[in-house]
Amino acid sequence: MGKQNREKQAGDLNNMGKLDDAMIIQMIVNNGHNIDPCSEKRYTVIDDYRRSPNYNARPSERRLCDNRIKHGWYRFKINGTDAEMPTTCIPHGCGTRAPIWLPLSADGLPSPGKKIRTQACASFEVPGRQLECCGLKFPVTVKNCGDFFAYRLRSTKGCDLAYCTKAINVVCEVGQVYVLHLQKCVDVVVEISKPKLHVKKYPDRVSVVCLFDVNNITVSQHKPTFSVTWIRIRNGVSTVIKFKFLSDTRDQVVLGKDVLTGDYVACEVMPVHQKQSKSSELLFLGIQVRIGIRSICLSGTRLSHC
Repeated sequence: MGKQNREKQAGDLNNMGKLDDAMIIQMIVNNGHNIDPCSEKRYTVIDDYRRSPNYNARPSERRLCDNRIKHGWYRFKINGTDAEMPTTCIPHGCGTRAPIWLPLSADGLPSPGKKIRTQACASFEVPGRQLECCGLKFPVTVKNCGDFFAYRLRSTKGCDLAYCTKAINVVCEVGQVYVLHLQKCVDVVVEISKPKLHVKKYPDRVSVVCLFDVNNITVSQHKPTFSVTWIRIRNGVSTVIKFKFLSDTRDQVVLGKDVLTGDYVACEVMPVHQKQSKSSELLFLGIQVRIGIRSICLSGTRLSHC
């Protein structure tokens, strides 16, 4: 389709409706590029059943339009259940005239803790012509937060165009878990050893290293993802100082930056998609003096410890 035709179609779609503000049930927008959108204070929740591909607006009903959506991070839900943007062409539905969906590249969706920058597509039909699955494109960033996707979206600048979502209601068989970025159930039971802490000296720093192993070699070859939480206890107050997703079986914090002499520190490791975590023993960063009693005995002409 030529540039003029696309501009004309975008103009035809304009002024067909307005954004229904009631669909946004929680708004905490932060437009910063370097923030972690996985925190609940960093995204906006949009919970609207009409965004489902199965929902077709009635002729008298106002169509959904995202021309007034603010640039920022969003988490989709449908009736309280987490939802994601569909990854196949949506010919109609989603409560609008031109549903916006997310085509996948060869790399697929991001793994936990990762994000990708891509382009979403708006599909629409023009009378007398075939369906355009990607007649218009919109830049989108997708972050995998482990249990849900966060999307960085912007205004469509036209109507009736709206982001489409489908609820994640997958029931897996016993012994399987649903992996969000793979969009399927897999047999993954990750068993890890108890994490251990070690102090390691580098030329430019001293670090506390958290080490653990995956007990099943076959599972370890698939590079499962873990969440690692570092806890610091200072003056009797416990604080989470670091949280991250990683596929490696080690992580570290830096003495003098993340923790100080006199602190207690521990790490907690949990395989993603599982609910059981394991924690290291508390490690004291300093010198401890223990007061005890030592006896001296006389043996012949020598003094010795009893």
